Amino acid sequence: SPNAEIDVGVGLHRARQRLMATGWSPSPEGLLQLLNLFRTSATANNDQHREIQQQLVNFNSIADYNNYLVYILSSLRDENPSVRQMAGLVLKNNVKDRWPQLPAEVQAYVKENLALAVGDPNNFIRSAVGSCVTTVVTVGGLDAWPQLIPILFQMLDSPDQGHLEGAYGALHKICEDSADALALQPGQQALAMLIPKFLSSFGSPHEFVRKMSLGCVNQFVQVMAEPLANNIDAYLIGLFALAVDPSPEVRKRVCQALVLLLDVHLECLLPHMKQVIEYMLISTKDADELVSLEACEFWSAICETRVAKEYLAEYLPRLVPVLLDGMVYTEFDLLVLGADADEDENVADRPEDIKPHFHKAKVAGSGGEGGGAAEGEQNDANGEDEEDEDDDDDDDD
Repeated sequence: SPNAEIDVGVGLHRARQRLMATGWSPSPEGLLQLLNLFRTSATANNDQHREIQQQLVNFNSIADYNNYLVYILSSLRDENPSVRQMAGLVLKNNVKDRWPQLPAEVQAYVKENLALAVGDPNNFIRSAVGSCVTTVVTVGGLDAWPQLIPILFQMLDSPDQGHLEGAYGALHKICEDSADALALQPGQQALAMLIPKFLSSFGSPHEFVRKMSLGCVNQFVQVMAEPLANNIDAYLIGLFALAVDPSPEVRKRVCQALVLLLDVHLECLLPHMKQVIEYMLISTKDADELVSLEACEFWSAICETRVAKEYLAEYLPRLVPVLLDGMVYTEFDLLVLGADADEDENVADRPEDIKPHFHKAKVAGSGGEGGGAAEGEQNDANGEDEEDEDDDDDDDD
C-alpha cells in the first residue's frame, strides 16, 4: 500500500541520515586493495589462499577494517556478487569473534549499512546481509540495536519484493537464533508486534512469505511466548489452512509445528486430534521425502503422550502398513547398500554402524534458515567460519 511504502521510506531515510552523520568514507587505495584480494581468491590456489587469509587476518589491526567490509557488501551493487558475499562472510566472522572490541563508531556504521542493505535486489546478498544482522543481534543483543525490529517490521508490508523477502529472511534468522532473547524481553514488545503480523501472513499469495512467517512462529512454540499463547487459536486455524499448501516447504513446517504442539500444548490439539492423525497419515506418504520424514516424527512424539493408546489404537491397521511401506528400499538404495557391502564386507561392524537412527525435526535450524545460506557457496576467506550451516532453502527460493 502507499502508506506501507511511505513507512519503509521513512525508516530507511532515518537510517541513511544516521549513516551520513558518521562522516566515514573508504580510502580508494584501501578499498581497491581489499577488492583485489577478494577477486583473486575466487581463482587462487591453496598457497595463494593461505596468503590471502593471512592478509585478511592482519587487516583486523586497522580500526575501520569492518567499515570497508560492510561497504563492499552493502554499497557496491555493480561489483561481482561473489565478491560482495565474501566480504559479508568475513564481516560475519569478525562480528562473531570481535564485536565487543570494535569501536562504537564502527559498530554504528556496520549496523546502519546492514539495515539499508536488507532489501538488496540480489537474493544471495540479502541472505548474506541477514546472516550478518542475526550475528550482530546474537553477539550484541537486541537492546543495543533498538531501531532494527521496527525497520524490519515496516518492510513486511513493502511493495518492493527485495525489501519484503529481505525482511522476512532476516527476521527468520533472528527468530531462529534469538528466540529466547525475544521471549525474555520485558513486556515482549517485539513479539507482541511480530507474532500477529506473522500469523496474518499465513495467507500471503507469496510462497516465500508463507514459509518464512510460519518458520518464525514455530520458533516460539517450545517457549510458548505469551504473544503466541494469546493467539493460539489463530495459529491453529492458520496451520490447518496451510496443511494443504502446494509448497512442500510449507507443509514440512506444518508437520514440525504439530509435533511441537504435541510436546508443549497437547490440550489445544485434543479437540482436533483425529483430523491431525488423518493429516499425518497422508503426510507420511507425501511424495516429498522431507515432508514424509517430518510427518514420521509425529508418530514417535504422540507415543510419548498420555493419549497415545486412546487415539492411535483405531488407526494402527492403517498406520502400520504405511510405516512398513516407507521402510522398503528402492532399487537405488539397494545399489548403494550393495556397494558399501562390497567395500567392507570383511570388516567387523562398529557400534555406530548398527545403532538405530531416528529422524529428529531440527526446528531451530529448519530450512536452514539461521546464520545464512549464502556463505555456504563461498570459500571461507579468512579461515574462521567454523559453523556447519545448513540452509537455507529459506533465502534462496
